[in-house]
Amino acid sequence: DMIGIAMSNVAPNMVMTGGSEPITGNNPIAVAVPTFGEIPFVLDISLSAVAGGKLLVAAKNGEEIPLGWATDKDGRPTTDPKAGFDGHLVPLGGHKGYGLSLLVDILSGVITGGSFQHALKSMYRYPDDPSNTAHQMIVLNPLALLDREQLRDRMEQFLATIKAAPRWDAGAEMLLPGELEFRCEQERREQGIALPVKVFEELRELGAELNVQMSLDAMAA
Repeated sequence: DMIGIAMSNVAPNMVMTGGSEPITGNNPIAVAVPTFGEIPFVLDISLSAVAGGKLLVAAKNGEEIPLGWATDKDGRPTTDPKAGFDGHLVPLGGHKGYGLSLLVDILSGVITGGSFQHALKSMYRYPDDPSNTAHQMIVLNPLALLDREQLRDRMEQFLATIKAAPRWDAGAEMLLPGELEFRCEQERREQGIALPVKVFEELRELGAELNVQMSLDAMAA
């Protein structure tokens, strides 16, 4: 019945427009609100245009990335995912994402006594070192304002309004934050998780190296 808010800071990996050196991280923030229905409301985002993991996936698949996802190490826009991952991410929504990332760093690191800005370390570039990531967790009790039935009814009305919003494509569906991930989870619980061939091979090699008893081949079968 609680609203949960979580945020974390990460090592600077994001440049402001025109910058050539990272000044803040793509500090993620997540908010979960009870809906008392089948689909939860979960907003879980990093504050860069895309998460760094998408650059890694694109690089593994030999794909280009759109302009506006990342820059090279000199701050120039790039379509090369490897250059983007070795370079810098770009804020979500320009100055708005940049400002929010600074706020998350203040709330997670500065006011908690944790590490912030360049005292943080990248888990990708320094995998053997502590990242010093700091966190802020906030729990709100909406039942201090409404009783459970009122909240359920009001959330139902709120979500129904979103679902009923017209789309120019009559066949398209309006999705709630977290709904796509919820559906994906349900599907994967039933059908398993599809992996790119290269990732499958890497995991299989790691499993053999570490003597993992259950093989991916057996699970795939």
